[in-house]
Amino acid sequence: MNTYEGAIAAALSAGDVARAFQISEKSKSTLLYTAMRGQQAKSYAQIPEDLLEEEYFLNEEIAYLEHQLSARADETELITRLTIAKTQLEQLVKKIETAYPEYYRLKYDTQPIDLGFLQESLPEQTYLVEFFTGKDSTYIFVIDKGRVQVEHVASREADVQAWVQQLHDNRLEENFYFTGHALYQDFFQSFDLEVGHHLLIVPDGQLNYLPFGALLSHPVTAGQGHSQYDYLIQRHPISYSFSAKLWQWTTQQEKSFAPFQKNLLVFAPDFQKVAPAGLSAEDQGYLYDPFFGGRPTVQT
Repeated sequence: MNTYEGAIAAALSAGDVARAFQISEKSKSTLLYTAMRGQQAKSYAQIPEDLLEEEYFLNEEIAYLEHQLSARADETELITRLTIAKTQLEQLVKKIETAYPEYYRLKYDTQPIDLGFLQESLPEQTYLVEFFTGKDSTYIFVIDKGRVQVEHVASREADVQAWVQQLHDNRLEENFYFTGHALYQDFFQSFDLEVGHHLLIVPDGQLNYLPFGALLSHPVTAGQGHSQYDYLIQRHPISYSFSAKLWQWTTQQEKSFAPFQKNLLVFAPDFQKVAPAGLSAEDQGYLYDPFFGGRPTVQT
């Protein structure tokens, strides 16, 4: 059991669901979130270029020295250089905080996600489904405006890997459908989800490669065709995010830019009208009827 997994288990044992969710969020990679915040800060705070360059080179120097020390932990000169660089960066950040508070607020003033505020931010008829995958267990948080549901199941990374590989290889064998339904049972069946409500999924680990929409909410019976299977995507619109905090931040930015957004371009192919030359009848069948019986995707 890793550190995050143990901390989540302890928080849930103490009845602190909000803390458990914060730990799950903390475990997610923050690199993309930090980079996006940094770009926004540069765009809006009008900070001088020389300060940005100094900040950049100090961060690069610190990263380089830490990497060198990982191989030579007892190198006194490297430790001294790292200490000096960190002190210089700390002094620079304080200078920025005083002279350019907007840049500091956008880039450095990050707080743990507030579960109550997240619930307020979620649209109506939306479930945020966040996964944390540990060594022994997978924790699942299902959050909407009114409540928070939490479950944990045994980790299924081997099953997920095999199932995704079959999908990629177009080997839809009998166990593919069995596993697709078993994963649905593990991840969703215990939750009270209204059909038609949006699922905003925050995956973790191997689940980042899992096309959740292809999970089967009911087992396949003899004689069924692909268009008759009960895929999750037919019950719920699905979207994804790297973390709840990143989703919340990007949503706030979209609202800020809403007055300037005028156009939307949407592609929704209708495979019924496509007759590709050189494809066998079997391959054309997969094209026309992969999941939805050939219906245009805009209707699905």
